[in-house]
Amino acid sequence: MECVYCDYWKRSYEDELVFEEILEILDDAAEAGIGVYTVTGGEPLLRDDLSEILEEADDRGFYTVLVTNGLLLGKHDLEPDMLSISLDTLNKKKYKEITGRNKLEKVKKSIQEASSTYSNVVINTVIHEDNYNEISDLVKFANKWDVGINFEPVSSYFEGCPKIEPQKLKKAAEELINLKKEYGCVKNSDQYLKLIKNQESFDCLSYLLLRLNPNGEVISPCYELNQSKKTENAKKTNINKIINKKLYKEGIKLAKNCERNCYLSCYAEPSLFTKKPTKFIKEIKYLK
Repeated sequence: MECVYCDYWKRSYEDELVFEEILEILDDAAEAGIGVYTVTGGEPLLRDDLSEILEEADDRGFYTVLVTNGLLLGKHDLEPDMLSISLDTLNKKKYKEITGRNKLEKVKKSIQEASSTYSNVVINTVIHEDNYNEISDLVKFANKWDVGINFEPVSSYFEGCPKIEPQKLKKAAEELINLKKEYGCVKNSDQYLKLIKNQESFDCLSYLLLRLNPNGEVISPCYELNQSKKTENAKKTNINKIINKKLYKEGIKLAKNCERNCYLSCYAEPSLFTKKPTKFIKEIKYLK
């Protein structure tokens, strides 16, 4: 895939982590108290050893999450705790414009098949100018196949990246708040949707998410800030040591003072929960 709002597919990494190095990093992460292991991309299913990696993560007690475009699901025997499949539109023309591939029907079929194969399937949808008016259709599609659906606004972090006007984003958030009352498949928290609707800022606690490049580099706090730091490499330095070093902590400060309001759910949802956990008690829908 060559999604227009993502530039990860343009990047190349020398010395991508091999299986044994990943296991060592998983050991370090478990020792550091990290409980969730998310594999995303690019496209993680391009790795032939992904099934074994997820098994090893599970053996170490991690809650495992796989984020994929869904095209290669049938070629792997996988058992993640959560399977997240990217889908932004149900319109063939739009799908090709967004992803660069004419694969909508194949992805829809993957979701349909996954709904009966995996215990926890969630569609991941990025909201932008081309699909903000499809929110209801996407929710109904998820509901039809008994899978969850999670939304987040596009994060325009590189030149030429698609955007969404604030009023259109507000409209999408309002619609989601109402749809969530009717459809239990919407996984976003009320607090997150209200945050987007009101275009509010939040304290981004980036340290709740440890982000690694395919070669083991630790990024602090995120890819979206130009000032973000490539700290050290987890295959050379223990994770506990990395997160206690000055360079990593500088990234945490950047996130706390960030004014971008990107609303990436992987940062915003944990940050909101940590600040006000009691507001989430009724709706912890991800972990089954």
